[in-house]
Amino acid sequence: MKAAVYGQACNTYPDCEIVHVYAEEEFQRMLEDAKSGRFDMIIAESVFQFSEVVSEMLKTTRDLRQHDVAVYFEKERIDTSLLNWEFLVMVCYA
Repeated sequence: MKAAVYGQACNTYPDCEIVHVYAEEEFQRMLEDAKSGRFDMIIAESVFQFSEVVSEMLKTTRDLRQHDVAVYFEKERIDTSLLNWEFLVMVCYA
């Protein structure tokens, strides 16, 4: 099921190729792979799946952006490669 959902999101990005589907317990490995340049976008089901704590989520996402890795949150349709992403995320947590 997750692979199909991830596949649909990739249709938004014509050059998207799924590198790996990470399970929840592989979060740290995913972050390490992102920082090592294995991929340039993470597609997450939702902002809350990524992190339930807004400050932690913002810190992690900003850190990923420093490594040229964007995060796309499917449910909220938020792409952190866009300029207004932090405002949109804050609205979700409000």
